[in-house]
Amino acid sequence: MSYSNNELRKNTNDSTYIKSTISYKEDDTWKKIDVELSARGNFRRERCFFVPVKVKIKKSKSKGTLFKNQKKLKLVVPCLNSKDMNDNVLKEFIAYKFYENISKYNFKTRLVQISLSEIKGKSKKEHTLKGLLIEDDKNVADRFKARVVGRSIHPLKQDDITSIQNAFFQYMIGNVDFSIAKLHNAKLFYIDKKIIPVPYDFDMNGFVDPSYETVSSRPKNSFLKH
Repeated sequence: MSYSNNELRKNTNDSTYIKSTISYKEDDTWKKIDVELSARGNFRRERCFFVPVKVKIKKSKSKGTLFKNQKKLKLVVPCLNSKDMNDNVLKEFIAYKFYENISKYNFKTRLVQISLSEIKGKSKKEHTLKGLLIEDDKNVADRFKARVVGRSIHPLKQDDITSIQNAFFQYMIGNVDFSIAKLHNAKLFYIDKKIIPVPYDFDMNGFVDPSYETVSSRPKNSFLKH
């Protein structure tokens, strides 16, 4: 991948993207695909060296490629340019795998090795990073013949078993950076006449234990109040 961290941070949002390309290796052959990138996340945008990325791929560009049917992907990258930066990504990946064994309703992920050419003016700086691709909400909905719920719903009106699985998982990894009531690091899906919460973004918790972690004195977890 090749892009400017500063441009991504300052000039993109949910509706504004920058054009880029991704080169990937398949069957010992390097292939290239045109993509659009934007920064995501408020905390990391302000405090991280590497900005988390949203990757948008047009259907015409993904056809016949490894990214077929992938219209939007979240790309998790390390926050800081530090010695242990890749360890945090690996531990977050493990957290996703934990949840796959706890609930069948989850976001699928793929661990990737990234060679990033960071553009700085007329020069480039090379980085070797671990990354994590997270599937788009609509792909999750397609897998379960569901639809994405775009509004907040009281936790007591959500599926009880899935909610309890989610709550105990968050407790297990020591996570307070989420809210199923306020849809912070969580999505709701309407599946088989039930409202199913599905969590994501497991970077700031006791299990991953990143050096940049901060904990709010007023937890967002409304399930604690119910």
